[in-house]
Amino acid sequence: MWREVPAEDDGCYPKNSKRVFIVSFAADDVLKELRSHQMVRVFATAIRDFSDRFFGADLLPLLTPKKRERIEKLVRAEDVIRALTGERLIRDIAGRELGIEAAAIQFDTNAYGKPFLVGHPGFHFNLSHSGRWVVCAVGANPVGIDVEQKGGADHETAAGLFSEEERQDLAAYSAADLRSHFYRLWTLKESFMKCIGKGFFADLGSFTIKIGDDGIFQKDRLGAIDPRYTFRIFDLDRDYALAACSEGEAFVDDVTMV
Repeated sequence: MWREVPAEDDGCYPKNSKRVFIVSFAADDVLKELRSHQMVRVFATAIRDFSDRFFGADLLPLLTPKKRERIEKLVRAEDVIRALTGERLIRDIAGRELGIEAAAIQFDTNAYGKPFLVGHPGFHFNLSHSGRWVVCAVGANPVGIDVEQKGGADHETAAGLFSEEERQDLAAYSAADLRSHFYRLWTLKESFMKCIGKGFFADLGSFTIKIGDDGIFQKDRLGAIDPRYTFRIFDLDRDYALAACSEGEAFVDDVTMV
């Protein structure tokens, strides 16, 4: 099955993270284990070289015409490498867990653009990338994930899209702590919108994410908590925020580095 060893402490990975090596697996056993434990796993990979002009060229023939066209329209080489790194990551995970060849892996999207694996309704995933990190959440139920590099975002303008309760929560933070909390909240909100399959077609202000001592909750406009959704904040990199959301599944404790 899976054999895990501690990640090398080279400054890129959190000390308690793990790097995965595949020894052997049986696809049916992996899926049974995934469903029986009802645990969402989060994978991450760090891009170390943005200068390779030919990176991912072997993947292009496997892409749908729509996805290939979208990638070819990207202007910056860094964005192309991030997109293709995400493609390679999910194809590697899906191929190993489902026991299917890379050429047989087919993706499609829902009406809002969220990708899914064709022919495998019990395999759910979601990708995100920012800066040098590409991350992926995998589970037996719908999942969403978001990673954001902490930069010079216009917090005031962006927070104006949040719910009134979230804006009040942000206002309670000192200037020194505001940036970190803003990115925690932003990644949690985006992970929820991706989990429900709508992405930014959903209204950022139509729901509230509440971070408290007793957990993280999502509330609708009337303040009702929806117990179906589970949230998790991960420590990936001090310069990045990472959060994930799942419908009905708990998360593993650590990010798996690949």
